[in-house]
Amino acid sequence: MGLLDNRSQKFWGFSAIIGANLIWGVNYVVSKMVVNVHIDPITLTMYRILVAAALMWGAGLFYKHEKVDRKDLVRMFFAALFGVTLNQSLFIGGIAYTTPIDAAIIVTLNPILVLVLSAMFLGDKITLPKVVGIVLGASGAISLVTYSGAASFGAEHLLGNLMILGNATSYALYLVTIKPIMAKYSSLTVIKWVFLFGTIQFIPVGIVPMLEYDLLAQTTSTLLEIGFIVVGATFLAYLLTSYALSHIKATTVSIFAYSQPAIAAIFSLALGVDTLSWVKLLSMGLVCIGVYLASKPSIKLPLELFSKKL
Repeated sequence: MGLLDNRSQKFWGFSAIIGANLIWGVNYVVSKMVVNVHIDPITLTMYRILVAAALMWGAGLFYKHEKVDRKDLVRMFFAALFGVTLNQSLFIGGIAYTTPIDAAIIVTLNPILVLVLSAMFLGDKITLPKVVGIVLGASGAISLVTYSGAASFGAEHLLGNLMILGNATSYALYLVTIKPIMAKYSSLTVIKWVFLFGTIQFIPVGIVPMLEYDLLAQTTSTLLEIGFIVVGATFLAYLLTSYALSHIKATTVSIFAYSQPAIAAIFSLALGVDTLSWVKLLSMGLVCIGVYLASKPSIKLPLELFSKKL
């Protein structure tokens, strides 16, 4: 029975990270539509961090309070620096100065960074299936985004590309930093402290621009887009990721970043701004195979459990 419970936990962890990446895949398109068109990067980042922190602490009122050790609070502070303050500001700033194609290519480096960092600091083994999965997943993601248009790594996009590279690196550091304490506390306890520290860290930079921004003067569609970024792509996606980290390795969680270009492409098709081709189908297939190979140890049990439930 204990094994069945463990399988169930892994299954829901697997489901949670799929949900988070669905949201983040859509967020590429929505963020590009909003940033520097209806709101500046610093203001949007401040809204993301502050509102998400408030929602998480509000949700925490309905759950049993957990006392956090001081040494773990220190780790959460640094996790906030990597996963909230730097990650959020570099992504929003980068997407404003570069193209979604460039950004998607660079973000595919994230699983490689996590794999290396996890091997260095968490003792995870780099196995042949993981390496093959990473190569296949990266090939699929890169072919997908480059087929949609020429990547533009020119001087005019250099700043944005460097910021997105910093975003991928900081998120990898976040996953590795936060993983060791996910087994000690609930996902909500961890993430609410992380976002509280992130808010404190970013307030000196973002509070003045946020107070000067007239949010209520924006159109309904703009408010909905900002709401999706703030609530969906921040509060909900981070909560889902934290839950997944409680049951799945950090390397496995990061591997699912390869699905984001495919999700973004599907969302573009739904909006009628792109067409489907065999190249894109092949690319998506490579992404799926790569994710499966690199994540097979973590995916196998949940899939077996799912088949038994059917």
